[in-house]
Amino acid sequence: MSKKTVRRKWRKKCSVCGTYAGVMNRYGLVMCWRCFKHNAEKIGFRKYD
Repeated sequence: MSKKTVRRKWRKKCSVCGTYAGVMNRYGLVMCWRCFKHNAEKIGFRKYD
């Protein structure tokens, strides 16, 4: 049997890949942490050692 996907109104969807898991809504970013890690330098964030 397959499970029905229930779309909840209060959950945000990642604007890059479309997943609902791990979405960060802070600072107006609606991205999951995987997409953020991949695109952080393009957005303007810098990585410090």
